Amino acid sequence: MLINLKVFIIKRLQTRESKEIGALVKWLILKVQRSDQKLSQKFPYVVRVLVAEIVPDCPLGLSQNEVNTLSVMVPCIEKDKLILPYCLLGIQTNVLNKVRKITVVTDDDGFVPVYNGDNLQVINENTLLSNDLIHLLDKYVPRDRRGWVIKQILTFKFAYESSDDCILVIDADTVLTKSRLFVHNGKQILIPVVEYNHYDSLTTGLTWQGKGNPFGISFTCHHLVLQTQMVREMFDEIGGLYEGIKKWLESANGNVWSPISDMHSYGTWMLNSYPDRVVFARWGNLRVSKTFFNTYRGIEAKEIFDQIVSRFKNYNSISFHHYLPDGYIDPE
Repeated sequence: MLINLKVFIIKRLQTRESKEIGALVKWLILKVQRSDQKLSQKFPYVVRVLVAEIVPDCPLGLSQNEVNTLSVMVPCIEKDKLILPYCLLGIQTNVLNKVRKITVVTDDDGFVPVYNGDNLQVINENTLLSNDLIHLLDKYVPRDRRGWVIKQILTFKFAYESSDDCILVIDADTVLTKSRLFVHNGKQILIPVVEYNHYDSLTTGLTWQGKGNPFGISFTCHHLVLQTQMVREMFDEIGGLYEGIKKWLESANGNVWSPISDMHSYGTWMLNSYPDRVVFARWGNLRVSKTFFNTYRGIEAKEIFDQIVSRFKNYNSISFHHYLPDGYIDPE
């Protein structure tokens, strides 16, 4: 009965696609956090679901007039190469901001993705991982967590050094299935998610202190806009990129090494530092097993992409995680 009521309320609120509801949710979360600067507990699951679902899909509207230009970064390793063509098609089709360049960052020198566009470049992650950053990895990060952490460091290094105003970072296993603006007139979307990792919150708070104060929600949503000026400010106030990454990794270090999340740390810092520059947007992400593609062999990538969009039309994005069992389909 309680679940049915929750679903009913969410559907009624969603039909309004209300920017006012999104603004109210953000105001309430800020109000709760500011009433208790030592907030350490996550919101209950049902509250996190409600927050993730009732905020609007397109809080910045759908108009493409006078929108901010952005570039895109796609970290991609071997396990994600099957999904990358659909990830790129999702960017090409559904990012309403003008995309200046798409950069695929990979550990494979010979990798050439199939993509119908002249704004694509592929670079090796070693061109971003300087010797000093590799030293930090060797000092602080266990070998079995190295791949995950490298992705986080690459994200911040890429954005910190970029000449673009905004970078959309998207995991290569995630496909955007609905159109929306990610940034407009200096405001960006920020996506609260259902999952919550206490260690991400703890590490962010230890690293950025007051500007890392937790909100009881997470922003690790598989894709995120980074305003590069904000990334530079975020790290320069704690000593610059190298010292900031060092502090970030040190904060996560312990007897059992704890996770870090670039998306959660940036989202938390932005909401603490510049709440007027972010608007909440609905996550609407679905997890699907890679075995989904077994029935589409021999079909062109664009046709498969169209099938994905048609079949999962109620979602904003689909993540084809490599670890999901055969036939798995479930909302995040």
